[in-house]
Amino acid sequence: MADAETIRSYDQLAREQAAFQRHLQPTAIYRLVETFFHPGRPTIDIGSGSGRDVAWLNQHGYQAIGLEPSARMIAEAHAAYAGIEVRQGALPDLAGIADTYYRIIV
Repeated sequence: MADAETIRSYDQLAREQAAFQRHLQPTAIYRLVETFFHPGRPTIDIGSGSGRDVAWLNQHGYQAIGLEPSARMIAEAHAAYAGIEVRQGALPDLAGIADTYYRIIV
């Protein structure tokens, strides 16, 4: 769960934070996803940040969307990865995905 101060921080430093996140490639985590989850299933990345992982998931056959509390990070995600879906929302209420069923949550 992101508190208001953390969200403000991400909003203020969105460009820098997004560039940093895009620079890193969590290959070990991606291998775990490929080992334990199956492509083609509705997938949500909660706290999707720069959109890097949502883009990777979609490129690898997962039907993924992102959920992110920072409006500026959402803008960065959409600017960097055309065609991905990232909605505004956060734990615990997950307002951006009400009444939707996901098989994979990352």
